[in-house]
Amino acid sequence: MDNFTFALVPVLVLIILGYLLKRSAFLSNEAWSGMEKLTYFILFPALLIHTLGNQSVTGIPWLSILLITIITLVLSSLILIAWHRRYQSVSGATFTSIFQGGVRFNTYIAFAVCAAFYGPEGLAVCAVAAGFMIV
Repeated sequence: MDNFTFALVPVLVLIILGYLLKRSAFLSNEAWSGMEKLTYFILFPALLIHTLGNQSVTGIPWLSILLITIITLVLSSLILIAWHRRYQSVSGATFTSIFQGGVRFNTYIAFAVCAAFYGPEGLAVCAVAAGFMIV
């Protein structure tokens, strides 16, 4: 539990800090938009490349990772769709947000947890899985 907490606290602090800065109008909307693009298109891919570039990927079970990733995404999708059809307690627009949150990759949190529990080797495996999910 300590590793899990240790891994997630910095991520949560950054999320809260970003939220508070956004709410305080510390920076303009244009500045936030630029930072989001920089992070998504430059910094995050650089992190993936750096993580994989510093690890040996020989012996990583690529096919198993791909199959587990696909099965997890398909099952999550089916469960969410079945839940929505059964209960219909939220609008279609709200459901799309729930669906994205439940199915899209949450790589920042996953990387933090993988690094805390499995070290650099686990981080490399997580980067491979993230690569499959992103594509």
